[in-house]
Amino acid sequence: MIYRISGLDSAIELIRPGASYELTQNGFEIWNDPRPQPTIEELKEVQKKTKEFEESLNPIFLKNQLKR
Repeated sequence: MIYRISGLDSAIELIRPGASYELTQNGFEIWNDPRPQPTIEELKEVQKKTKEFEESLNPIFLKNQLKR
């Protein structure tokens, strides 16, 4: 399955629309937003929900799309 909207950037955008941040392997390097920084648990929950949503759509991919 190829997931289109379940990445960290997408998860952040869904729960903190328009937030300004810089993300590294170690977490948030910069968080320039008045709202609280999302926790890893919050982001994982959003990723889980978006994966479930994407899987429910039953997309049909071309063979060359699956080789990525």
